Amino acid sequence: EAYAFNHQVYNAMGTCYVKLGMPDIALRWYTKTLEQYPNDEEAKIGIIACHEQMENSPLIDRSYREYFQQFPDNVPLREEYVSFLQKEKNWGEVVSQLEALANLTRENKDFELAFALRKNGDFRRAAILFRNMLKTRQNEPILLHNLVYCLDKLGQTDTAITILQLARQTFGENHDTMIIEGILCMHCNRKAEAIRLFQYVAEKDPKNEAAIRYLKQVHMGL
Repeated sequence: EAYAFNHQVYNAMGTCYVKLGMPDIALRWYTKTLEQYPNDEEAKIGIIACHEQMENSPLIDRSYREYFQQFPDNVPLREEYVSFLQKEKNWGEVVSQLEALANLTRENKDFELAFALRKNGDFRRAAILFRNMLKTRQNEPILLHNLVYCLDKLGQTDTAITILQLARQTFGENHDTMIIEGILCMHCNRKAEAIRLFQYVAEKDPKNEAAIRYLKQVHMGL
């Protein structure tokens, strides 16, 4: 009974000091709990909160990892870890955590996973996911833009341009998509096509700074 009392009091004190914005003191109370009961889940979550308040990224990361070694099934906390990793631009670990979440929840996180794969340089896997999503979500240009970005990185720029042209013919004009097509044309030395695309967008939308900027760039490169 005495142990249970101390255990609860230590964690309650930790929670209190976290709420007061005094994480260094809170950390001492959670540490007291773990000294007596190393597997206390509440204390381990409290330690994560302390390091987050102290904005110590390496310790935040370590405390999350240590927590999940013992409690791998906490979905909300794992989602918070993913958000932290995204802010830290730790894309390789974002991929690992999203895959773990998918196994836990069976929830479709294809876009988040594809984006993280793209940021981590795994363009082939990312392209496959973006392509599969486009089969049922053809009205979302962001999927198309990410797909052609990956294809360009894989050296399949001509294929990417063809896909953009087909999309334009099928779904109509999208100025952002046309600018991306122009950029890809620059990448494979199709400068006349790039000029035509940038000029068209600039004429239709004189305030489009990207079209004007790229038009100047391609002219300077001629």
